[in-house]
Order: sequence, then structure tokens, then C-alpha cells
Amino acid sequence: MDARDFERVAELLARWAADDAVGDARRRRSRREELRRRAAEAATLTGVLIDLCERQTPVVLGTRGRPCAGRIEAVTTGLCALRDDDGALVLVQLTAVTSLSADLALTSGERIPDVELDLVGALGALAAERPEVRLDLAGGAVVTGRLDAVGTQVATLRFGGLGPGRTRLVVLDAVTACRL
Repeated sequence: MDARDFERVAELLARWAADDAVGDARRRRSRREELRRRAAEAATLTGVLIDLCERQTPVVLGTRGRPCAGRIEAVTTGLCALRDDDGALVLVQLTAVTSLSADLALTSGERIPDVELDLVGALGALAAERPEVRLDLAGGAVVTGRLDAVGTQVATLRFGGLGPGRTRLVVLDAVTACRL
């Protein structure tokens, strides 16, 4: 093998090595994209919310009523508890969520909440304490008052004292969020 043959072989080997490096980089990018795609396909709303809760990432949840913003404190099978900028606790019914805005980097969204509880169940438990609440309703309406009772279809709120006509029934299916 003379010098020209050696240079040709060395050139071919360098080209093959460069092509192989490009191919490796392409395969790594393709693999990363495939993993991202699979994670996105397996993601659930509750799983993503759990990831964001652990990272304390600020979120905005669009709902069938009013948007709810804050940092997630808890996620159950049926609701998400947010702490808003004013420090209030906001319970959001997950079936009312229409969109999620947040930094979704590093979220897999494949996890399942440990607690089974929806907004109606949470309101039923809270009614014993008779807290002042703001209920956000589908369509954007807001109802405020003292939560007196929660039945199977309606919540009873009292407002402006205890006199006659100071009670309001709210259809539970219309409630998208509760601010405490």
C-alpha cells in the first residue's frame, strides 16, 4: 500500500466515522422524541398535575367557569387544590378543567392520585364547619355565602344574615371551583 492508497483508506474511514457519528446523533434525537411522544400519549391530567404539584410549578387551569391560578397543593381523583396568590385555597373540579397552562418540562403525567375525592365530597365534608365560600359556576357566574349543607344534587348557601330569603341552592353539577 503506497501513500496515496493509505490516504484514500484514511479518508474513507474518516467519512464512515463522521457518517456514523451523524447517524448516532440522529438516532439519539429520534429516541428522545419517541420517548417524549410516548410520555405524552400516556399522560393523564391528574398525572401531570401530580408532577406539577411536586415541583410547585405555578399553573393556570382553564375551566367551564372562571380560570383558576396558583400552585397545586394536592391532587385527588376528582379535584385539584390550588393555593392562589392571595393565599386562599381553591378546590377545582377536574371534570370542569378545559385547559392547563404551566411549564410542562419534565412531566411524565403517568401517575395516579392516592386519594379518591371529588369536589362534591370535599364540599360535603366542609359543610360541617359552615365555612364562607365562593362557588364558581359553569358559564362564569359566582355565588358566595356560608356553606350550610351539601346534598346529592344541591348545596345550600346562606348569605346576608339568617333571615328569610337569605338561602340559595346551587346545583352541584354547575360548580367548577370553590374558593375558601
